[in-house]
Amino acid sequence: MDKYTLKDFGKLLKKHSLEVRRLLDGSDTDVMRVYDRFLSEIEVTVDLYGPYARITNYSNNEFNKEDLEAIVDVVQRMLYIEEGKVVYHNRLKRESIEQHTLQSDDSLIVSIKESGLTFKVDLTKRVDTGLFLDQLLTRRALKDVSANLDVLNLFSYTGSFSVYAASGGAKSVTSVDLSATYTKWCEDNLKANNFFGDNYKCINQDAFEFLKEANAKKLKYDFVVFDPPAFSNSRKTTTTFDIQKDYTTYLNLIHPLLNEGGQTLFISNLKNFKFNKSELSNYEAKEITKEVLPPGFSKKKSGVRSWILTKI
Repeated sequence: MDKYTLKDFGKLLKKHSLEVRRLLDGSDTDVMRVYDRFLSEIEVTVDLYGPYARITNYSNNEFNKEDLEAIVDVVQRMLYIEEGKVVYHNRLKRESIEQHTLQSDDSLIVSIKESGLTFKVDLTKRVDTGLFLDQLLTRRALKDVSANLDVLNLFSYTGSFSVYAASGGAKSVTSVDLSATYTKWCEDNLKANNFFGDNYKCINQDAFEFLKEANAKKLKYDFVVFDPPAFSNSRKTTTTFDIQKDYTTYLNLIHPLLNEGGQTLFISNLKNFKFNKSELSNYEAKEITKEVLPPGFSKKKSGVRSWILTKI
């Protein structure tokens, strides 16, 4: 890798990190994206997690030892990161609906702050750390409307939306995820922010089965977060989830659970996802993707889209 590319990388890294830090100044946040694949020669993201920086390689090629050492050196110098606190991760592209595998036997657990809330992240063991940074503004928007609401968080993962809803004064927050690991992680994140008890239930169950049972019990919610993976073929279920094929089925199961005027936040991270309003005539749909793109993220690179669906 030539020195001019590395110099450009350093300049962009410093420029964007200063911009993002300025935009988040005063928000009690020490986790953020500061570089988002801006150079084709260095197609990585750089995220800050407290005192750590995490570099994720999104290209089809691994860096050789010399180039990787040079990239790490630039990150350390431009972001003032201590030696040994830069984590490198190679994010291999999946084939079809292949599941991501564990990346390491060891975990590097870090406690970080976002909007004054505490979250546990793991920088080494998995492809994702436990907190999707591209949902910062979406989480804040949920917090702003959660007061006195009964909130359901489906595919709740590690519970970041649940924590924000609880911090916004939600009457109750129910979190549902198929993974026992993530259900426990969700509980830990809620407890770290002093939310525990019957009003903050974390349920280890398949979301589809939960929805069927909730409809049978005629449960009601004011707001539902529906943020599923693009694909899932977990060994814990006999079916495969495909967001493009299945999103309307789930949204139609959610609809009767909503109180009058209730809303669903629907998020898709599938590139080229096609949203068909005509299949959801029982909702009023508004796309909010542009409104919730957080600081530090490239509009061109982001594949996340978000909608607010209001029951009619």
